[in-house]
Amino acid sequence: MSFRSTLILIAILFLLGGFIFISEARKPKDTYTEAPEVWSVEEESIIGIDIALPSEEKSVSFVIGKDEYWYFNDAELSPVDLARWGGIVLLVTGPASRRQIADKVAHPEDFGMVKPSLTVKLSLTGRKPLEILVGDPTPNEEHFYIMVKGGDPLYIVHRSWHEVFTRLVREPPHPPVKRVKVPPELEGKL
Repeated sequence: MSFRSTLILIAILFLLGGFIFISEARKPKDTYTEAPEVWSVEEESIIGIDIALPSEEKSVSFVIGKDEYWYFNDAELSPVDLARWGGIVLLVTGPASRRQIADKVAHPEDFGMVKPSLTVKLSLTGRKPLEILVGDPTPNEEHFYIMVKGGDPLYIVHRSWHEVFTRLVREPPHPPVKRVKVPPELEGKL
């Protein structure tokens, strides 16, 4: 390859590099912002979770045992079904919201916060309990309005978060019942 051909190729590469640099510099910068947190607590500080569906007058309560397993907060401290429980505590540590709707809500009834569809109360070590209010669904029904009781900001959270906690109340995570096969000679005698 001749000196002249090499010089032409270097000039073409230099011009191409300059064109790419300028075109990249003119692209709009991503305006990605991190999703706002509605609340944030450490998983290890959660010692109790109370979930209620006020309109259905249903609720369920869970506590962590000394063995670090979760139980229903009933007289027997019945264990939860670990297959259904996995990840629940992580979900209540603080969901990332899709966005913050308002710094302060003048009319909380417009968002279902006076009579919430779902409440989640977290008992915490060394702190007063944290109560989360979940109001009405958004107009497109993809999200729900959510806020911390006593706090001012109003957020939206994806409906799947609401569905998980609603199901815990409607279908509590009791362990599956183990069926025992009755020997033929005992059938009808029990």
